[in-house]
Amino acid sequence: GAALYASQQRLLLERFSRVILMLDGDDAGRRATDDIARRLRQHASVRVVHLPDAMQPDQLPPEAIRHFLHPQIELAALSRAC
Repeated sequence: GAALYASQQRLLLERFSRVILMLDGDDAGRRATDDIARRLRQHASVRVVHLPDAMQPDQLPPEAIRHFLHPQIELAALSRAC
């Protein structure tokens, strides 16, 4: 989906202080990413993965997901180490 409901946000922030967003690579996904990141950044560290046009996370094979997430996870680890 392209929305983060208040109940979902509350559960997410109760459990995590760092979030990586990876939504659909279309206009709706990009708008939702901007909105959700803005809302979550008030309460947590947020990193965003921008997928290429027409690409959807739920249609990616595991190795492609690792390819997109690996740089974000490395950046998060480096920022914790500093």
